Amino acid sequence: MIKSDKLSLKISSLKMKEHLVKWAIVLVVARCILLIIFQGILAFYFHLKGFQTPWERAAGWWTVYGTAVDITCLLLISYALKREGKNILSLFDFDKNKLYDDIKTGLLIFILIFPLIGLLYSIGTGYMIFNESTMNAISGQLAERTLPPWAFYYSIFIWWMIWSTTEELTYQAYSLPRLLGKNGQTQVILFIAFFWALQHSFLPLIFDWRYLLWRFISFFPLVVCLIIAFIKTGRITPVILAHALMDINAAYWTFKY
Repeated sequence: MIKSDKLSLKISSLKMKEHLVKWAIVLVVARCILLIIFQGILAFYFHLKGFQTPWERAAGWWTVYGTAVDITCLLLISYALKREGKNILSLFDFDKNKLYDDIKTGLLIFILIFPLIGLLYSIGTGYMIFNESTMNAISGQLAERTLPPWAFYYSIFIWWMIWSTTEELTYQAYSLPRLLGKNGQTQVILFIAFFWALQHSFLPLIFDWRYLLWRFISFFPLVVCLIIAFIKTGRITPVILAHALMDINAAYWTFKY
């Protein structure tokens, strides 16, 4: 068992009714579905504008329409928490007195996870599957994107703050404790990690089995590490900070210029 005392207290403070577990499952699965829906909405818009490949064009906007997914998830979480007599602020554990320690812990999590698993492992698996750099294989969609200036600056300075926070609130701060209250730890970690990694296969959704496989196997060990980091520390703030540093890199390096 790797569960921390802090997380155990969070779990014990919840009255584990069936509807809490069901809502946790809904939230874990929802982001995969929402990503397809919002990419589809944007693709339909590009179709109406007369673009020849509207789905592919929409894919390059993943750091923009992803925020619509986040907003929807936050609304769903808020609704679920309202049924518990809570609000979304109850999921945060920000404490200015612990900020220095949280920053140190967040940096440590980032250093331990990102260079080896988030970068080298991802690049290596990409070359194994595509026989070339994924930057070239998926040019213009996941990587090597060109967007209008406003969308570029939004992606670089705003998108990652909302995305990192919402992912951690959805999969970890909200869903993980509620699922752990009714299920075994290994079972819950694998369940959340599966859909969390699958989500990245749909961010954006590109209809190429090699891409879908690469994204899934690239992110599965990374999200497992993030889950373990939260379980071990019992705090979501440092994990959000570590995750944000990863997403800043993802936003910046996937643009062409």
